[in-house]
Amino acid sequence: MPSGAPYRVVPWKTFGYGLGLFIDPESRRGRCLGHTGEGPGSVAAAYHFPDLDPTLSIAAFADVDDPGVVERAVLDLAA
Repeated sequence: MPSGAPYRVVPWKTFGYGLGLFIDPESRRGRCLGHTGEGPGSVAAAYHFPDLDPTLSIAAFADVDDPGVVERAVLDLAA
């Protein structure tokens, strides 16, 4: 389902949210499906890129409060 109003500043071109997954059908790496979780002082992101050859699943973790840090790291690692 499309996200509608901006949820927060994210590095994705477009994204939707459904069944607990962020879904970006038009990321710089093709389709991107995953989830970002936040806790006090830490963030984790795990995403799958089924259009890459070979397909990739990437997880990133950081002791930060900004979820964009790990989301950008995931996109960079998928490059």
